Amino acid sequence: MVLFKKLFFSLIVSLLIFCLIFSFFTPIFNAKTIIFPYAVHPFDIVQKYPNFWKFIKISFVFNLFFSIFVITNSFLSFFVPQKEKKIKLNRQNHKLNNNLSLMVGNNFLTGQNLYIEEAGLYQNILVTGTIGSRQNKFCSLPFFRTAN
Repeated sequence: MVLFKKLFFSLIVSLLIFCLIFSFFTPIFNAKTIIFPYAVHPFDIVQKYPNFWKFIKISFVFNLFFSIFVITNSFLSFFVPQKEKKIKLNRQNHKLNNNLSLMVGNNFLTGQNLYIEEAGLYQNILVTGTIGSRQNKFCSLPFFRTAN
């Protein structure tokens, strides 16, 4: 439902912007003659190639609307925050039921052990510290224990 609302809103905003830009270019679309002076022999594209001129106008309208819709949609996705998944840290006394988990430390306020549950272990884990603070020891195999 949220995706539908976002697309509907971006469609409405795109239509408004499209109408403003199209009204600016209306005199060119309604012109009876458009002469290109860049060729060796200047020619009138409206009278000499009417089918090509019609194709140019139609392709401009479709490309204009599509590009406005894409830009509006990207701005909306930039300004509307997405819901983020959070990794659960079990802050209670952890009882292992044959599940893999990792104790990451103690809660400073309560003194309880903090664990990353098995689902969180399939994600990336960043271990930081100053030089010589034994980050590799933290990541070594003996730290991963299972309960008996």
